[in-house]
Amino acid sequence: MAYYVDFVGLNTFIYEPVGWDPDNQAGKIVDNTYPNFERVNSSGFLFPVSQNTIGLEMPYALSSRWTLIKKKNEAFTIYNADLPTTASFFPALMLKRNGPYGFPTWKQTRISHNPLTRRQVKENVFTFVEEPGPEFIFNSNGKLNVQRSRYGAIKKFNENPVSSRYKPFKVGAASIIEDGTLERFELLGTYGNETIFFNNKEINKYNDLRVHRSAQYNTIKDFYLNGGLDKDGSPFDTFEYFNYHECVYPPRVYQYKNYTRQRTTFSFPWRDKRSNRTETNSNDGFVSKGIFTSVYDSVLQSIWPLDANVDFPAAFITGSEDRMYYYGRPIAPKIKDFGVLQNTWNSFSSGAVDGANPSDGLFGPLYARKHMLPYVKSCVSKNGMKIEGVLTSSFGDIPYSHLPCGEVKWEAGSQSGLNPFYDTYDNYIQDVRQHGKDYSIIPEFRISEHVEAYTTEGLTKEVSNLFSLTGALEDTTDSSKDNFYKIYSTSEFMKHFEVVKKDHKEFVPANSLKLKCKAVKKFLPYEGFYPVQRTIDMAKQFEIPIQTV
Repeated sequence: MAYYVDFVGLNTFIYEPVGWDPDNQAGKIVDNTYPNFERVNSSGFLFPVSQNTIGLEMPYALSSRWTLIKKKNEAFTIYNADLPTTASFFPALMLKRNGPYGFPTWKQTRISHNPLTRRQVKENVFTFVEEPGPEFIFNSNGKLNVQRSRYGAIKKFNENPVSSRYKPFKVGAASIIEDGTLERFELLGTYGNETIFFNNKEINKYNDLRVHRSAQYNTIKDFYLNGGLDKDGSPFDTFEYFNYHECVYPPRVYQYKNYTRQRTTFSFPWRDKRSNRTETNSNDGFVSKGIFTSVYDSVLQSIWPLDANVDFPAAFITGSEDRMYYYGRPIAPKIKDFGVLQNTWNSFSSGAVDGANPSDGLFGPLYARKHMLPYVKSCVSKNGMKIEGVLTSSFGDIPYSHLPCGEVKWEAGSQSGLNPFYDTYDNYIQDVRQHGKDYSIIPEFRISEHVEAYTTEGLTKEVSNLFSLTGALEDTTDSSKDNFYKIYSTSEFMKHFEVVKKDHKEFVPANSLKLKCKAVKKFLPYEGFYPVQRTIDMAKQFEIPIQTV
């Protein structure tokens, strides 16, 4: 065979999506035009993903060669249109699906090895087929008959494999020992963990899984309830307390979910490595207001506002054409990747200084005014004080090719050992994720997001997006979105509390109710938190409309 073929289920040669209806699956990249199509790798082709499917179905007219030859690794001749018609393609497909031993009986009994099952296990998806199916009517010899299908629809649910919601109950009691004194002890038993079933009530109802009482609970309560203290064989001579508690937030169905444990879309403009902070086709809100829109695809800029050029200080001595817009004509291929506060495009335009001709200028904030005079004596006034090492002849004149200049490398991070943020959000969240596996991020109220609405429409204005969660799921970033409250702010009822309360009603009343909250706190700066970012936000409030040409 002329092609590399794997037989461990990897999509390295033949990309064969497995899945189901992708609606409401967190993190899946889909195209809004074709919501049931999964987008694979960087080429952007759309592939339909049917429910509980291995492989593809083509609901619209496409070349048949796209059905199975889309490769995860594009090095394998992705545009080889003849591949599906070769004799080697079918065995390659069978090896990918079944391995080198085909599909013998011992593999048929190991359904967990199936690609679809592995995908469902990975994403905590549970499916089953309704049996029997719905009734249907058919005509037989002019007579209408009613028949029931053997199988119904495939039901899909998100199910957590584990839960830490339920805690042991505690019973405090005492026994009278030989010397007549009381020996106190505490019994722990399980209730919720013995009666827990599926997260989704529909599954429990379909399988007739009823919530039964815990065997441990029934055994222990018989030691003291309904005259149990006076029965022979009871280890209890006195009863002291019964303690029962559950975790009510987050709801069990949202425990251990990726999108409740962390902010799946959060980003902060920082990378530890300077070269990784360079952004292509940068649009900081200032350059795009300028006149030469045709060259913006060539504009590079650092995502950190105070960065000098990535080649600093080498770029400092390469000449002005590498650092500025020269005589109103942007030298696009040579525009360097400064941060916006060390930019070189807002000082010179059409031969004028500091945007003297607004119709041609590019405006934006600047950390320090560029040095524009060619002589070393221009550092101070002629009548000013002498600065040691500045007014000496050893420095000489500053060449015209080095103007404008005045950039400086941002070294606060390297000198302090503390950067504005982690290299990635995943690095930031790792320790929090491990400590709070069953925790949930919580919504926030930030008055800064609503000041404008309150000042213009009054404090009685109802604000639908009152609460927000920066970096949450794309469609649940604030309280105006569907499912926001359901996922991030709704607690569960205490499932067994009413049963326990009823059992002890005539014995001892409930005399205390305690709510306890545990939290993991870690500083998370939002974009705009640091003064340097706030400076840019303020500058945008003073933007000058510029006529583009």
